[in-house]
Amino acid sequence: QASSRHSPRSALGCLQGSIHLLGAVALILMAAVVDLGIIDVVVEGVTMQVSSAILAMASPVFSRMLACGMKEGAERRIELPGKSRAEFESFLSFLHPVIGRAARINEENVDFLLKWFDEYEVAGLKDECQSLLATLPCSVDRLLQARHFGLEKQYSRCLQAVGDDFERMDIEKVALEAPDVMSELVPLIKASVARMRREVLAEAEREQRKRMQRVEREVASVPNRLYYDLPKQRIDLGAGETVQIDEFARDLVAASLTGLLGKRVPRGEATPQETDAPLPSLDGVHRKQAGRRWCCSRRSGCNKDD
Repeated sequence: QASSRHSPRSALGCLQGSIHLLGAVALILMAAVVDLGIIDVVVEGVTMQVSSAILAMASPVFSRMLACGMKEGAERRIELPGKSRAEFESFLSFLHPVIGRAARINEENVDFLLKWFDEYEVAGLKDECQSLLATLPCSVDRLLQARHFGLEKQYSRCLQAVGDDFERMDIEKVALEAPDVMSELVPLIKASVARMRREVLAEAEREQRKRMQRVEREVASVPNRLYYDLPKQRIDLGAGETVQIDEFARDLVAASLTGLLGKRVPRGEATPQETDAPLPSLDGVHRKQAGRRWCCSRRSGCNKDD
């Protein structure tokens, strides 16, 4: 009941005090098995003096090396063959409790720092590397890097990205260096190909619809174009039947196109002579007569007997 009356702020203060106490206890226990003085670290032939406490508290690997009974702990000397001095100094700056607050992981140092944090088991900083990598573009190299260092979130992200964009990725490198990754990549590539095929077909259908709409508009405009191009002249079909050639041609073509396109083709603006009566048909003789009269109206000097 008494604990339930504590405010959140006082509870947080108690928690922080407990954490500090646990840290002090851990330091005392570590001091019992590790000499926390200054040691020599040799990198690229250069000897650097480093606090063993910083190394041991930040890295389980260095802690084991400096434990009682180990050569490095007894000699107070750690050699790092094949390592870069500049990289070690950058790595060390992140471990220091004071200057480490100003150190930042960025695109320029994340690759080599990831190697150091992984090798020396600095888990918290390794997670920060993964967070930074999550903001960078994916590639085959990033995919293989994530697999090598066990970065699960980054691996899943890059695996999907490489599968989606496989055409521009160095897939052969994956097949040669990591066949097991390739087995996970193949289903994603297949899914990407299927999606691309659907997109291509959908785009082709859209383009085809657009072309058909253009063709239909062009075809539907033919009757009116005939109407305006032909002479406005009435011709005698015989037996008192006459038609106006421009209207007759327009309506005849419009009726034919209506059946062809499967929809009604407009016949232009209504005229006083236009009715809903069936279109007259022309037999051979009447067509010839109509053709002669039309010809004479369009071209002067035409011989009707031609």
